[in-house]
Order: sequence, then structure tokens, then C-alpha cells
Amino acid sequence: MDGSRRKTDRVYNEQMFDRKGYLYEIDKLTGKVTKKGQTYNEYGFLSNGIHHKTRTFIDPEGYDINGIWHKRGYDGKYTSTGSIFNDKGWTRDKKTLRHNVYGVTVNKNGEPFLDFVDDYGFDYRGRYHKPVDPIDKDGFVEFHKDIIMYTDQLYYQNNLHGTHYDIHHFDRYGICSKTGTFLNEYNFDRNGYFWKEDDNGELYNTYSYFNDEGWTIDKKKFIKNQFGELLYSSANERGFTIDRLYKPSLRSQSKKYDENGFDYLGIIFTSNETMVTSDEVIFLDENNFDRDGYWWKEENGQLIRTNSLFDSEGWSIRHVNKETNTHKDIHGFDYLHLYRYPSQDRRKEGRISEYDPHGFNYLGIHRVTGKPYNKNYFDIDGYWYKKEGSEYVKTDSKFDERGYDINRRNKYGFTQNGYYKKTRMKYLLIILGSICLALGVIGIFLPLLPTTPFLLLAAALYVRSSEKLYQWLIHQKYLGEYIRNFREHKAIPLRAKIISVSLVWITLTYCAIILTDEIWLKVFFLILAISVTWHILSYKTLK
Repeated sequence: MDGSRRKTDRVYNEQMFDRKGYLYEIDKLTGKVTKKGQTYNEYGFLSNGIHHKTRTFIDPEGYDINGIWHKRGYDGKYTSTGSIFNDKGWTRDKKTLRHNVYGVTVNKNGEPFLDFVDDYGFDYRGRYHKPVDPIDKDGFVEFHKDIIMYTDQLYYQNNLHGTHYDIHHFDRYGICSKTGTFLNEYNFDRNGYFWKEDDNGELYNTYSYFNDEGWTIDKKKFIKNQFGELLYSSANERGFTIDRLYKPSLRSQSKKYDENGFDYLGIIFTSNETMVTSDEVIFLDENNFDRDGYWWKEENGQLIRTNSLFDSEGWSIRHVNKETNTHKDIHGFDYLHLYRYPSQDRRKEGRISEYDPHGFNYLGIHRVTGKPYNKNYFDIDGYWYKKEGSEYVKTDSKFDERGYDINRRNKYGFTQNGYYKKTRMKYLLIILGSICLALGVIGIFLPLLPTTPFLLLAAALYVRSSEKLYQWLIHQKYLGEYIRNFREHKAIPLRAKIISVSLVWITLTYCAIILTDEIWLKVFFLILAISVTWHILSYKTLK
């Protein structure tokens, strides 16, 4: 019934005071109750509800012993509001009521969710606390529920940022430090909503997290990558930010124009020329490419979009050739029809010319003959033209009737004078061939070295470096015999076999008896002699 009370076994009341006014304290970890010596609680109230500082029933901030806030009237008197929150929404513990994305203010246990920061991350002193996780343990997230990749979602007491403004430069009252109004420089409020001007020039809330161009308060927008996936990016499809600056990478400095010379609106800085279509104005560069890299073709005095990223000559807006995927075509010419000497040609590296090294221009016309072939009847691709009647007809051969190409070299790389195509390689091959020749000669007297293989290798090196040395070797009275016999018969003369086998046994017997006393070495020399002898005798005998 009304006015009834329930007996307890405690000697203290709800405010933790006993009948004599002494304060009791409960340890939150152990649950142990301890009697304190002071006669006022943690909020400064005595057992009779009087605050020790104000000497009244409320503390200096207007809270009574039960935490109820009292509002001061014009007459100076305090009136109970019946609420634990003051007029700014804070309790005497410096906590406030948090709202989740659905407007619910209770946690998973059904209790009011009180936090040291408000929904915007500010504490009671107006200091901002930066979020560190997308969601807290009670399921309370930030107010931008529709932007799933938004970074400012949770605020913690221990993550004090030391400022009175959040990351979007709004203070606790929603005023932007940059503009001095409730909107930032992009017309977003603290909640992330975009405000737009009506026909009368007045601002109204669109209740959209995106402006007319798709940007959010985070200076990001959703774009599709090459796989059709949505990405939350700080730049649009063309690499421009919300500030209309081009930012191709994090390391590069932002600039007003992209690599093709177009700005955020697609206006080319190198030209003021515009092309007017039926419904819009399109800006084109000097090669008739628009900002998206598409080429516009002129037909009947009008420019028409071709939906091709290459012009009629195969060049893109960035001067890349369609066939080679480089800044040169297959003949070494750039988009300006100039031949650029490659880095391999150190004498002419970096030079440019209207003609290539063979005298052909971009169109394949020779500057001397004025024809698609030079004076030796080779075209820019190296194909030979054969005379048929009074005209010259292109063949599918890169060698003329004498077996020489456009560089006047045969299929082996030799000129008419017997020089190899690469002088440095020529000398290297001559040196290697001479070393093999010397080893082959030594092998005649030292059976440990094979003679014929070294002579064959020397001949192969000479044929690619010096026609004169090759002819000398194969026609040499003694050495040439080894090469000719082996090529023709795959055999060794009987005299060479006898000399080789004899020298093997003489040399190895001497080594085994005179030079060493080790048994294992003597056995090794014996096995070696037998192996070499078997190898020599395995070839046919040339009679």
C-alpha cells in the first residue's frame, strides 16, 4: 500500500549515509563496504542533503543530492526540473545521452546510454574526441549511417584531441571555424547534410549526404573502378578532388590541370577553341581529343565523336602509338612525324630528324628518290623492290638478287668487303676463335685436350667474324684436314689416333710413376688413360 517501506539489513540509506550522518563507501571491485570518516559524499553533500560549499540543498551547478538539476528563475530561486540533465544535456557526472543511428538512447541492457561525449564527439568542456573504431561495444555509431566508409564514427574519452573543433572544423555548437556559420565552405552542416540554394537564393536542407556532384562532407565520392566495383575515393574518375585540383598520386603535387591539359570542367588550358554541339560545349585540344581522351573526327565541316581513343594515324591523347604502345611507331617516328634516335646509338642519342637513318620520312618516302624505295630499291621496312618491265614491284624478300639487305650485308652479317656487322663483336669472336685454335693445336701434342672439337669451334667463330680467317683455317695444310675429315666422314686419321694414344700413355705413365707416390693418384691416372684411349678409338679410322 502507499507509504509502505521494505526493511533492509543495511545501516545506510540510498545516499550511503547512516543515521548519524557518517558516509559509507562500496568498493566496486570487491563489493566491500567501508565506513568513511567524512560526513559528506563524493558530490559534497551532507547526510541532510546540504552541500558543504553552498550551504544549500543544491551544489554550485544546480544539482541536488540525488543528481536532479534545478533551474534558476528570474527571481533567483531554484526550481526542480525533475531531470538529471541540465539545460545543455549534461549530468553532474559530466555525461550526456548518446543516440544511435536509429535514435535509440539505451544500450543493449536497456539502460540509458550515457557517455562522456555527445553524438558529435564533444565533451562537456567543448573538447573534441577523435574516433578510433567504426562501432563501439554497445552498437552506437556516428550519425552518418548511410556513408559506410566514413571515418568519424566513434568517440572515446581517452582519445582527447585537444581542440574545440572536430575534423570537419565544427565546434560543439555546430559552427564551422572556416566560415563562421553552421555550414562549411562546401555547404555541408555538422551532420553531413548538404544545403542548396533555391530560386530565391535562400539555403534549404536537402537531407542528402551528397552534393550535386556526388561529394560528401569527407571530400570523397563513390566511383566505379575498371571492374565495376564501387570505391569511396578522394578523387573522381578523372583524378580531380572536390577542390578541383588534379592529384594523380599521393606523392605528386596537386595542380589545376591533368596530364592532358584539361581542368576539372574539361577546359583545355592550351586552347580557347570550343566545339558547339546540339546541347553542350565541348573543349578539344589541338589534336581534337576531348578530356576523356576520345578523338573527334571532322565530317562535312562538323566534328563528330568517334568513340576511339586513337586518331586516324593511331596516336592517343598522350601521344602513345596504338601498335607499339610507346611514344614511337614501328619505324621510330613520334606523333610529330619526327624520327628520334634510340639510346643504343650513342653517337646520335637524343637527336631528332625528319628522316630515319635510311633517308625515309614518316610516310615512307625516300628523300633522294622521292619513291617508297631508296636507290638500292629497299623500302622503309627493308623489303626489296624488283624491276618488272618499266616498274619496280615490291617482293616479300629483304635481300636483293645478290643476297644483300638494306644495310648492304648478307645473311651472315658481312658486307661486300668482308666486314662483320658489329665491329666490337667481330674482334671478340676473332679472339675466341684464336683461343680455340691454340687449344686445338696444343691438343695435337697433349692428348688430354681434344683437337677436333676445338678446331671446329674455331671455324664456327671465324665464319661469323672474319671470312678471311675462316678460309685460311679450312684450307690450312694440317689443321684444315681435321675439320674437313670430321665434317665429311666423322672420323680421325689413323696416324692421329696412334700419336694421340701414344702421347696419352706416355704422359700419364710418367705422372703415375715419377710425380706421385699416392696409390689413389696412380689408379686415377690409369683410369684416365683408359678413358681417353676409349674415346679416341671410338671414332672411325680415316684411311
